[in-house]
Amino acid sequence: MEEAEPPGEEAIEEVPGTPAFRPPEGLLPLVELTRFRYAPSDRPRARLVHETLVIITASGAVEARDPSNGEFRWKLGFPDLNFFEPVSMGDDLLLASGSGKILLVDEAAGTILKDVDLSFELALAPLPGEEPGRFFLATTDAVVLYDWSAGPVFRAPIDEKPLALATRGTLLVVSGAERTLTALDARNGASVWRFIGRGGFHAAAVFRNDGKRLFIGDDAGDFYSLSTDKGEIDFRWSTGAAIRSSALVEGNRVYVASLGNNLYAYDADGGSEQWRARLPGRPATTPIRVNQRLLVTTLDGTLVEVETGLGHLGKSHALPGELLVPLSARIEPAPMTEQTFADTEPAEAETPYGETTPRWFERSRIAAVIRTGEVLLLRHQSETPPVPTPSTEDSTVPH
Repeated sequence: MEEAEPPGEEAIEEVPGTPAFRPPEGLLPLVELTRFRYAPSDRPRARLVHETLVIITASGAVEARDPSNGEFRWKLGFPDLNFFEPVSMGDDLLLASGSGKILLVDEAAGTILKDVDLSFELALAPLPGEEPGRFFLATTDAVVLYDWSAGPVFRAPIDEKPLALATRGTLLVVSGAERTLTALDARNGASVWRFIGRGGFHAAAVFRNDGKRLFIGDDAGDFYSLSTDKGEIDFRWSTGAAIRSSALVEGNRVYVASLGNNLYAYDADGGSEQWRARLPGRPATTPIRVNQRLLVTTLDGTLVEVETGLGHLGKSHALPGELLVPLSARIEPAPMTEQTFADTEPAEAETPYGETTPRWFERSRIAAVIRTGEVLLLRHQSETPPVPTPSTEDSTVPH
C-alpha cells in the first residue's frame, strides 16, 4: 500500500534544469555605450574600421578610439584638410583628402607610415585592390590604380563624375553620376563595357558570390542584375523611387531599399519579388544581416529589424535625432549553421553563459552621428542571463 502524502503538503514537483540559452534573433534593443560631443560645425563622421572607431571632423582631426569601451587611443590633426572615410589596409588605415594627400597610418599606434601628396585632386575615398599595396583612386574624370612602390600604374578616363567604386577579380565598376555604369579591367584600365541606366548610380555595385552577376540601383528607381562579362541585363526591377544605397546579396536572395520607404527581397536567380516591407522612413544605409534579421536605418534616426522570411517588421530603436551621415556598423557574424540563412530557427549560441569571451552580439557595435554633432557608440542590450545551476561556478557575464 502506498503511503499517503502528509496533510497540508503537496507532492514536490521536479524542478526543470536551466533552459538552454538562445542568442537574439537580431541586435535590438540597443544601449548607448558612450557619447562623444562635437560642435555642429565639426560635422563629424564616424567609422568602425577593423578594431578601431575612427572619428573624422571637417577641421582635419582624425581621432581613434577603442570600440569596446570608447577609450581614447590617438589623434592626428591636419587643420587644412578634410579627409574621406578611412579605409582598412590590413593592420593599417588609409586616409585620403580631396586635395590629394594620402596617409598610411598604423591603426594601433596612430603612427604615420607613408605620406604622399598627389598631383591631382580626389573625388572619393580610395578603394583597396586585390593586390597588396595597391588601391584605386577616383578623380572627377578618371580612375587611377596606385601602387605604394611604383606610384600610378594606370589612369583610365571616364565620361561621368564617379560616385562609387567596386571591384571583384579583374573587374572594376565605376558608378557614374549621370547615367553610366563603366566596367574597366582592374589590371590595366582597359574598357570592358558600359551600361546606360535611366538615372545616376549613387551606390557601389555588389557582386554575387560566383562573380558572374552584379546588382545595382539607379536614381530613377530601377534595380538591375547585370552579367559581369558583358554588362547585359539579366533582370530589371522597377521600385518607383531612387535607390541611393548598395544591395545586400546572400546566395539566391538579394535585398535593396529605395527612397520610396520600401525594402525589397528578390530572387537573385529567377528575378521574382519575394516580399516588400514598408519602412518607417527613408532608408539611409544598406540592409545589414544580423543573425535571423535584417537591420535597416532611416534618415530620421530609426533602426528597424525586418525578419527575412516574409518581410515582417520587428523591433525598432529611435536615435535621439536625425542622422548627419549614414551610420557605421561592425556586426560580428553569428556562428554559421545550416539554419543561419534559412529563415527558421536562430543559430545556436556561440558560447554559454559563464565564459569570459563576449559573444558575437556583445562584440557588435554601431556608431551613429546625429545632426547636433554628437557621435553615439551603441551596443546590443544583453538580456538578463539565466540563473546558473548549483553545480555551475558563479561567474559574471560581460555587458
